Amino acid sequence: MVDEDTRYNNFTLFDDVFRLKVKTWTSGQKYILKNAPTVPRFLASLVSGLASTGRWNLKYFLLMNFAVLSAQSYVIPLVAKKVSFDYLLAAVLMQGFFYGMIPPTTTAILARWTPHQEIGRTVTLVLSSRCSDDTAQAPFQPLQAH
Repeated sequence: MVDEDTRYNNFTLFDDVFRLKVKTWTSGQKYILKNAPTVPRFLASLVSGLASTGRWNLKYFLLMNFAVLSAQSYVIPLVAKKVSFDYLLAAVLMQGFFYGMIPPTTTAILARWTPHQEIGRTVTLVLSSRCSDDTAQAPFQPLQAH
């Protein structure tokens, strides 16, 4: 199954088995998996944007999203090593859907907490925070890529 010299290492629990499984996939399958979350993320943004306009408790909605994504961080490597590619694709699509719900929900929560004259600044801050985070992390990228 796994060579003796790579069984014990400092990587994650699933790293060796996951790498061996991924090596058997075609480049088309890898491309599909990499780009699969894009469409569900867009659709989930539309759905949660419409749901955010209602009178739902958005804190619980966001908590449910994070609970599902936390569970998926354990489930996806198990699915990748135990079952076929189609189930992994379904799990990645579901992950993209739940990731897409986070930005509109966060924006709606912040819009409810801020005064009406400050909403423009708050939404600008929320939407630019991801780009600012990526820009702040850019000098440290070579240190993480090993």
